[in-house]
Amino acid sequence: MLHLIEISSMMHRAYHVAPPLVRPSDERPIGAVYVLAQMVHALLKKMGDCTHRVAVFDAGRSGRDKIDASYKANRGTISADLSIQIPMARNVCKAFSIATCDVKGYEADDVIATLTRQAEEAGKQVRIASNDKDFLQLVSSQTEMYDTQKNTLVGPIQVQCQWGIEPSQFVDMQALSGDTADNVPGVQGIGPKIAAELLKEYGTLEAVLKAAPEIKQQARRVSLLAHANQALKCRELVRLIDNVPETPSFEDFPARSADEDGLRKLCEYLESKTLPGKLGLEN
Repeated sequence: MLHLIEISSMMHRAYHVAPPLVRPSDERPIGAVYVLAQMVHALLKKMGDCTHRVAVFDAGRSGRDKIDASYKANRGTISADLSIQIPMARNVCKAFSIATCDVKGYEADDVIATLTRQAEEAGKQVRIASNDKDFLQLVSSQTEMYDTQKNTLVGPIQVQCQWGIEPSQFVDMQALSGDTADNVPGVQGIGPKIAAELLKEYGTLEAVLKAAPEIKQQARRVSLLAHANQALKCRELVRLIDNVPETPSFEDFPARSADEDGLRKLCEYLESKTLPGKLGLEN
């Protein structure tokens, strides 16, 4: 099994729950890193065994801002004390013997989609650690998502039960309903529930748009006809790229056990006396 960790969202979540800690010697903020180390420690236990493991980082926008300049434009600037800690997330991965990967110019989501496709084609099972619903489009008989916020596994059955659609329809649902997190508008007046109803009846986004003139509900009909091109553009924004060039092979990332010396060095780097105990290290 291949484990893929979307580390950026974990780092941001760690920052928002972190205590206001600084490194004593230079007052460098370390709260997010302190919490992230504990998150990763817990995650590795919950994710179970695997043969390959890698944490993937963002390194660009994958060209989506060229499709629509407003893509993710709703996100504010990163605070200075978080920005200075982001590079230290790699220190955390190194301490836990987790390989890291990024591809210049591409979002972590697309690199993860590419590694997932590689592994599925090789006949392997995949588990993606993230709380980003965009990954639900990758869920299949071979791939599941471990929701790092809810601590639950999400497979095809869970997607069907929660959203009323198959994972393969998730991209089309987002194209219709939009995604406020990434500033993707979707079709005005079409939320996830209505989008799921339309896809359940017609199957695909193209089929929904083709049937739009005959849809009985006037508001839906008018909005779909007016925003058909926008829906197609939104799908390009939400669909993950699974052929990112220069992505390493998943086989380059064999899973390794955490190195106690590495964990102790991380604690020393953070100058923390309490972190060793939280990571299960004996005095």
